Amino acid sequence: MPKRDPRKTARNKKIEAMKTELRSLLPKVLQETGISDESSLNAIIGHKTDHAIDLKNEVIISPDHYIALQENRDKENRENRDRRTGCRE
Repeated sequence: MPKRDPRKTARNKKIEAMKTELRSLLPKVLQETGISDESSLNAIIGHKTDHAIDLKNEVIISPDHYIALQENRDKENRENRDRRTGCRE
């Protein structure tokens, strides 16, 4: 039997831990938001993210990378708003 790749094993453990944490948060999130189920929640998140990130072509390598992409999008939106209105917050 071939030896296991320790990087893949570590990655898979991290993914499983993240899944477990998200699944434990799901009931509270659904209750607080009034969203009916996980599929609806995923659709809402995906729709909003698709406006910010080119999900078809972008390769997101980590949660930090995802956050950085969102922050860049927010910065661009602020700059565009400032140019349109001629003011800054």
